[in-house]
Amino acid sequence: MSKRFERMYARLAVLAERMGVGDLLGPVVERLAALYSRGVLGASHVVLELVAAGWLAREGYTVSVEEPVDGLIADVVARAGREMLLVEVETGYTPPRWSHAPLAYHAARLAAKTARYSRLGDRFALAYPLGYAAPLHPALLEPPWRRSQGMLAELKSLVDRFYRRPPIPLEAFMDARLDAVLLLDPDNAAAYWAPPSHAPGLQVLALQAALSTLTSPGGEPGTASPVAATSAPS
Repeated sequence: MSKRFERMYARLAVLAERMGVGDLLGPVVERLAALYSRGVLGASHVVLELVAAGWLAREGYTVSVEEPVDGLIADVVARAGREMLLVEVETGYTPPRWSHAPLAYHAARLAAKTARYSRLGDRFALAYPLGYAAPLHPALLEPPWRRSQGMLAELKSLVDRFYRRPPIPLEAFMDARLDAVLLLDPDNAAAYWAPPSHAPGLQVLALQAALSTLTSPGGEPGTASPVAATSAPS
C-alpha cells in the first residue's frame, strides 16, 4: 500500500472511531482511502463522505459508498429493510473554469444532482459541510406538484448553462425530490438532519445572487450586478 493510502486510511479510521462506528465502516474506510490514493476523489470529499456514511450507519442503515446505481455512481447508498436512501455529497469546491460564477455554478450543480439521483432511490438527500451556504433553488424546496412552469423553466435555464452533455430534460426537474439535507460536521465527527425548507437566510441570499445571472447583460454567468447584501431574509 502507498503512503498516500496509509495516511488517508489512518485519518478516516480515527474519524470512524470518533463517530462510534469504526467496527461497521471498515470496508467503507478502505474503499475511500483507495479512491483517494488513486486520485479519483479529493481529501475533502472522502472525509465528508465518511461522515455521511458514518452518521447513517449510526442510525441503523447498512451503507456503501461510490456504488453504481442504474448507470450512475452514488456517493452514499444507505439501506434499511426495503428502503434505499441515496445521498450525494457536495464539498463546495468550484472548478477554475467557473471561478467567476461560483454561486450560479453551485445552484446548478445541486439542482442537477437532485434531478439525476432522486429518481434512483426511495429517498434522496444532499449532504454538505455545516458552513456551506448551499444555494438551493426554490423549486427544490417544494413538492413536485407545487412547482410552477415558470419556476421549472428558470431552474432548467440555470442548469443548462453548466450541464449540457447530456442535457437534463425538463421532466427530471418536474419529478425531482429533495427529501432532506444532511449537514456534515467533521470537526465534531457529527452530522445533523434538516428539512430543505429550513434553509437559513444565507442560502436564500446566495440563491438570489446565483439567479441574477439569468437576467444579466449577455446572459453569461458572472456578468450580473451583485445582489445587495444588506441583511439576510428571516
